Amino acid sequence: MRRLSRPFAASAPTPPAADTSALPVSVTKSRRLGAASRPALRTHRATAWRRGFVLLLILPVLAAGGAASAYYYRLHRWATFLKLSDLPDTAPLTRARRILVLSPHCDDETLGVGALISDSRRAGIPVTVAFLTNGDGFPVAAGRALREVNISPADYVRFAEIRQRESLSAGKELGVAGKDVVFLGYPDRGLKSLWETNWSPRSLFRSPYTQHKHSPYARTYSPQTSYCGESLLKDLVRLMEQVRPTDIYVTHPADDHPDHYAAAAFAQAALRECRNGGGSDSWATRSRLRFYLVHRGDWPLPQGLHPDQPLLPPVGLAGLDTHWSVFRASSGAIRSKQRALERYVSQTEISGRFLRSFVRINEIFGEMPDCAACPEPALPALVARQSRGADTGTPGVSARDATGDDLMRYAAPAADLTGLAVRSVSPGV
Repeated sequence: MRRLSRPFAASAPTPPAADTSALPVSVTKSRRLGAASRPALRTHRATAWRRGFVLLLILPVLAAGGAASAYYYRLHRWATFLKLSDLPDTAPLTRARRILVLSPHCDDETLGVGALISDSRRAGIPVTVAFLTNGDGFPVAAGRALREVNISPADYVRFAEIRQRESLSAGKELGVAGKDVVFLGYPDRGLKSLWETNWSPRSLFRSPYTQHKHSPYARTYSPQTSYCGESLLKDLVRLMEQVRPTDIYVTHPADDHPDHYAAAAFAQAALRECRNGGGSDSWATRSRLRFYLVHRGDWPLPQGLHPDQPLLPPVGLAGLDTHWSVFRASSGAIRSKQRALERYVSQTEISGRFLRSFVRINEIFGEMPDCAACPEPALPALVARQSRGADTGTPGVSARDATGDDLMRYAAPAADLTGLAVRSVSPGV
């Protein structure tokens, strides 16, 4: 007899199978189907949950897209609604005029005032162009122009020299000699800080690009000028006293770019200084401040090169305090403006479609007659005008702001201010 390799283990008794013969056939079948369909049910629930989650993610995007579509449709509809005939023409050019153009960056003068500069020079009118910054705080353009990937502070200074040369070449196309081009040398993307926070020489602004607190550029109106609002104001007053312009052109206070609306504030303050120090019969009391626009939402429309189409004010700014007028450029001035614009190679290679949108049959300029009468310089981003305090009768400042011309404020209109009023409630307050 063979020996077993391991002891025999008795297995547990198997429970008797459930007797389903006594159940109805339909109950038995449903139990079998229910057991088989449980995995499919779990899969269906997971799929439905995923679809709901994806839908929750897509709905905000669809809502934002719908709001954006409605906003841009409104902009394009407005662009075709207004006509040049709705706006008055600017005063004719005469040899008695002297023009000073203040440009926050190298190319703004060509975009906003290029045709007027060209026709003015053809008429024998002296034109001085002053650049508040060199527009060197543009990393993408600097890297492209210098063929560098890692841009150093010294590279930004080199890029500023490139932009200065482009400005001189553009000026020649418009008829402006190099001696009539001034580079003030203040920090790109820093004018707002100079106006609002870094006013005193005790609190200088450091450029985030060149890392300097004083102008590092060889060609500067006041060599090694300090980066503070007080220095810029003094330079503008000195320049205005030298040029004694009958017309001063500067970017609009409601321009979206911080350097642009700060430039408007500095220009108004400088002209006020000249008026206060020159007496009632000085050139400054007769000088007129005119505003041009460069950045305002999706404006100008349509974008791209359209030299046979008009340029009209953007939506939201046509019906406020700005009194717009139209300068109808000669065909020669339009061609000169386009050639001057192409001299800004460092810019057209990147933003050519937008920049060429300003080559039109006309240019537009705004005036705010009451700005000069305000007790203080206008707020940088707003249009100021004189008003009377309701309670004390003391002078106050009120301002109207455009509505519905910004996509975010269009989607959330409760945050879209229509105006601002400030008045004195007691002496010194």
